[in-house]
Amino acid sequence: MKLSEILKTCKRKIVKMGLIGLASILIFILIFSFFAKKFIINPIFNIIYKPPVIEMPWGRLDFAHEVAGSDIPCIGKPKGYTRVFRAEANGNLTIVYGKPGDLLDKAYAYITKKIEKCGYTKNSHGSINISNATKDFGFSKVKVEEYTKDDKNLQLAVATVEYKKRTYTIISLELNSNSANETPAEENNSQSSTNTTESNSSKYDNAKDLTPSNQTLQAVNNMIKPILSSIFGGAKLSEYNSLNMHQGNGYALLVYIIKNKITESNVEILKQKLAEHGYAEVATYVGSTDFSLTVRKESTTLSITGEINSQKIEVNFMSQ
Repeated sequence: MKLSEILKTCKRKIVKMGLIGLASILIFILIFSFFAKKFIINPIFNIIYKPPVIEMPWGRLDFAHEVAGSDIPCIGKPKGYTRVFRAEANGNLTIVYGKPGDLLDKAYAYITKKIEKCGYTKNSHGSINISNATKDFGFSKVKVEEYTKDDKNLQLAVATVEYKKRTYTIISLELNSNSANETPAEENNSQSSTNTTESNSSKYDNAKDLTPSNQTLQAVNNMIKPILSSIFGGAKLSEYNSLNMHQGNGYALLVYIIKNKITESNVEILKQKLAEHGYAEVATYVGSTDFSLTVRKESTTLSITGEINSQKIEVNFMSQ
């Protein structure tokens, strides 16, 4: 064998061994990076930059722990987000998802496309006022939409919040049913107004008027009930749920039946009345079919919701 051939053979073997060695090194780096990230980098990062617990209108949002419970069928949970809040009562469901980073536009585009793909129809844009939310909770940007599907109404809010020099993106979905408040069509148009008035009075007159057993809720009821009565001609506490209350703190729901139907102008009056009792506006939403008003006083947050032209108002009480 000639010397040149021997050199060529050695060269090929050296190149082959070099490629095998390089591939082995790359595989080792990949494996090491995976385990280093999982068992070394991430734990250290979580210690230094511990996911926060942020006080929001819904209550405490804990970005470090996933809240148990199912998501809205078809829509599901956005990939990479943590379910930081979930509350369900009387057929109404509120779910809040959170993720670090300023992802408002990307999150909005994803979730609206997902909602519409699931058969929900977008209504006209609602209005939202978050002037005090920016101050109290650090909201920097908010986008809202309203959707309907069959007898369901879905409110979407996508927002970013600043917390300890970091930005977090929040997706809020509120799903409720319109069927409980639908008014049947009148067969005789000439008697429509009379029948509607009688129906309104009958619903109010037949409603229960309860007194909460919880002292904290008694105080809330004694404050909110006269306000509702002055605006709507009467209000009765028809039901309440205080199972999540502990020593005055936690989450509770109060449901009122009012004498006169809700109008859009009532929302502004309600906000003014609550301000007289020291509750500062956090967020106000008035859509074509419903409204939500969130106010805060010290460690107490009230989230008040209802449907336009209905006789039911729900007050979500949260205290830390």
